[in-house]
Amino acid sequence: MIEIKPLGFHVLVKPVPIKTETDSGILLPESQIQQIPKGTVVAKGKSVTDELEVGDVIQWSMEHTQYQEFEHLGEKHLLMGSQGIKCVIKDV
Repeated sequence: MIEIKPLGFHVLVKPVPIKTETDSGILLPESQIQQIPKGTVVAKGKSVTDELEVGDVIQWSMEHTQYQEFEHLGEKHLLMGSQGIKCVIKDV
């Protein structure tokens, strides 16, 4: 098993799977599938801003963010630069 530790301005994110069907099992047409990339911050490099904390749910820009897929502790994760993160999503 591999453990990834981000360095510098990098963030390790566990992506939220994109739903392709409703909770009752109905397949969604492509036009209805949510294409907003989001995930949970699992680890961050020391140079990442204090505005971003481990455990935050984030959204990033698909067009402007480069990332690499890694297997971290047996699950798919993304390693990306923090500059591509658009926002932190919080329930209120």
